[in-house]
Amino acid sequence: MIIIATAELSGPAKGVLQLLEALRLHEIPFFLYNFRVNGDPQEKFIRAAHRRDIDVFFLEQRGKSYLSILLQARKEVRSKSINIVQTHGFKPSFIGFVLKYLCRVRWICFLHGTTTENLKVRIYHLLDQVLQFFAHRVILVSEAQRRRLFGGGNEKRVRVLHNAIDPEQPVRVSADDGHGGPPATRKDGNIWLVAVGRLSPEKGFDILMRAFARLVHHRSDLRLVLVGDGQERRDLVRLARRLGVEDLVIFTGYSETPGDYMKQADIVILPSRSEGIPNVALEAMALCKPVVATRVGGTPEVIRHDREGLLVAPGDPEALALAVERLLNDPAKAEMLARNGRERIRADFSPEKRVGCMLALYRELLSNSPV
Repeated sequence: MIIIATAELSGPAKGVLQLLEALRLHEIPFFLYNFRVNGDPQEKFIRAAHRRDIDVFFLEQRGKSYLSILLQARKEVRSKSINIVQTHGFKPSFIGFVLKYLCRVRWICFLHGTTTENLKVRIYHLLDQVLQFFAHRVILVSEAQRRRLFGGGNEKRVRVLHNAIDPEQPVRVSADDGHGGPPATRKDGNIWLVAVGRLSPEKGFDILMRAFARLVHHRSDLRLVLVGDGQERRDLVRLARRLGVEDLVIFTGYSETPGDYMKQADIVILPSRSEGIPNVALEAMALCKPVVATRVGGTPEVIRHDREGLLVAPGDPEALALAVERLLNDPAKAEMLARNGRERIRADFSPEKRVGCMLALYRELLSNSPV
């Protein structure tokens, strides 16, 4: 039983669907559950799951009460003879915690990167850090997470499993839906700097905007393409206007096919203040795109500085601008980093490697006492 709580096709959601698609090839029976609050249709997530031929079940939440969800989850565990519950996110972690003791199932708690959108989200992440201590196994996406996690030094209970990416189809494009070309194409002569992600504080798009303003003082052919939506969009639009780059920044909004923009990118930029393992970096590397990123979280575990990309300190617009400028002025260097990135994805971040680790973990939990 895999439980996730998301309406969007987030990084964790992509990872879950990718894992389940691979598990099906190994004939592992699974049931995917998502939360549905007050009848939300969850259309984006359902479409993404159905494209992979994965059925989605729902735990229905009415109002703010969790009691009905707990009763539904208990009923599902018993009726389907489930023996492992795997959770992604705070609400699922709470369900996993209860089911561990209520139904005597094995509980695997995945902890992905944290976000800081508001006080409620920060409290949720704090509670998640407490609940994970009771899980039979905890899966982190980076060694950097282990160093920050209470009890993370217990290598039997806490494991690190990096995200994976299909090197042949790393990110969705319009052609996957049978449509024509992308919704926006670059004009001849322009250079596209592309950043993809939720427009929220931890992603550092305000830092990128300031770095971009420095870059355009020297080059008039640059365009900044921000692919995503979120709470900071209005502030970022105002910042672009204040910096005098409003006409050079493209806000695409949320896109189910971010590959349309990434494939046209000259450089992909990740200006994050914090990260788990950035899926955008994996996708860009698989597409053979040069990457400039901040040295945060698990990013250095994916991109080794000056080998598969360039890494800079977070929160430093000048350093970010200088790194981008270095690649703009040295196309041969950019091409070398891009090739190295693609090879690293193929060697170290394949879905086959990830699912092999999960299968071994399932067998381990079922073959002996997990604690």
